[in-house]
Amino acid sequence: MIKKPNLFSFLVLAALTGCGRAIACDNKHIVWVEPQTAIAAYSDIDVADSAAKQILAANNLVDIRCWADRDNKLAQYALGYAYETGSSINADTGKARHYYKKAAASRSGRTAVYSPPVGSEKFGRIITVNSGQVQPGMNSAQMAFNRASLNLWGKVKSK
Repeated sequence: MIKKPNLFSFLVLAALTGCGRAIACDNKHIVWVEPQTAIAAYSDIDVADSAAKQILAANNLVDIRCWADRDNKLAQYALGYAYETGSSINADTGKARHYYKKAAASRSGRTAVYSPPVGSEKFGRIITVNSGQVQPGMNSAQMAFNRASLNLWGKVKSK
């Protein structure tokens, strides 16, 4: 007899994988850039833009968005770039800034999840679980966020 997963199992899975769609994002369906390029993209905005173009050209947006939802910094940067430039998707500076901001943010490696009451407990509790390595934000994403903000400000000012 197969047991159905309970809510707690789902929340732990979501915390460990970064999203509730762990099965939907499959690494063999997405093409990344060379490791040296990925490392350089964290600090060089020109390399990051080039990497974003390569990722967008080699993959569909559904896969990239799924990996971005799982806190993959390069995927977040690529989506920000797509929204900023209007490549592969309608241009939207607000969404570009959103994904650039996510790519620029650091991740602590810990996630809070809800644990329902156990045994005779009346209330559930929030516990923290390890959700992977500490992941630094991309400096280049902060620069791209500023670039997109200036572009947005220029469009507002010219109206």
